[in-house]
Amino acid sequence: MPKTKGPEHAASLPDALRYLECDSSVAWEDCKAQRYDCVQMCGEDKGKACHGQVSWHPGWRYHQLKGDLLAVPLLEALSDAARKYQAFTMEMGPVLDEEAFDRGEPPPLPPPMLCGTAGSSIDPRFCDLGFTCATSFEPRTGMSPFDLRVTTYKGSPTLPTGPKYQSGAAPRPPTDSNSQALSLMATQAAKADGALWHITLAPGEGDNTESCTGHLDQKFNTLAREGSGWLALELPPLKAGVVIVCEGPFSVRYAKQVGYLNTSTSGGNAAMEVDGQPAHYSRKLSKSLCSVVSDSLSPGKHTVALKSLQRSLTGFSHIIYA
Repeated sequence: MPKTKGPEHAASLPDALRYLECDSSVAWEDCKAQRYDCVQMCGEDKGKACHGQVSWHPGWRYHQLKGDLLAVPLLEALSDAARKYQAFTMEMGPVLDEEAFDRGEPPPLPPPMLCGTAGSSIDPRFCDLGFTCATSFEPRTGMSPFDLRVTTYKGSPTLPTGPKYQSGAAPRPPTDSNSQALSLMATQAAKADGALWHITLAPGEGDNTESCTGHLDQKFNTLAREGSGWLALELPPLKAGVVIVCEGPFSVRYAKQVGYLNTSTSGGNAAMEVDGQPAHYSRKLSKSLCSVVSDSLSPGKHTVALKSLQRSLTGFSHIIYA
């Protein structure tokens, strides 16, 4: 990592590398100020400090550098595949047999590093399991919790209509200036079912996002209020019988507006059912925001249903199963 030696040296570096690390000739305060300076990305009207560009966040330069580094091998692989396909079709003609493109099951992923070793936060019983995750995060690859949602549960529709934020306390929609986030939220709100459960930003979380910095610095979560009804999720056939639900990584300053799912019969803010029967978390996983619903379900399909019981928002981020 090149260490920035001053303004002239910084001008010779790619944007993402400027002031990520500084030479001893540059004062720390100047280095830090330049590292998070948004004028170059956002314009003079935004000032030198953008939301979320602070010392306890990576900052837009680091995000840009990491994105560029991740993109290189993917672009090289795509380019290599295109060259090979071009060479093959020039010699043999276009491939019309669809089976030629079927590579079968992808190879299994290696077990998590340090899994099962002393001090590891990963449950050793999970080391060899192939988990699937339905996440609320955006952007994502794969399913969201809504992709698992069933249309009826216990004879009642799970797709009620109503406002995006049901009245309890004064309605407070997320404030947000990030065009990417606004587009995602608008798409979700415009869906025909208009369900009271929504995958969106928590109230106020958009305060830390700026479209000009090129990244969404907050996480979407699946949220609801009291009266939103059941969110029933039908899981694909399980092999190991493990179901885990993860809390949303909400900012501490919004803890009064968004609660984590608590299924306790004493003071809980949510109800949970597995296959139509009341259920509770069996245990919380060490050093994580995730809790085990069960690790002993029978193989096959199962339904996990959640309902908010509090007037303020309650939510989760992932449901993971194996």
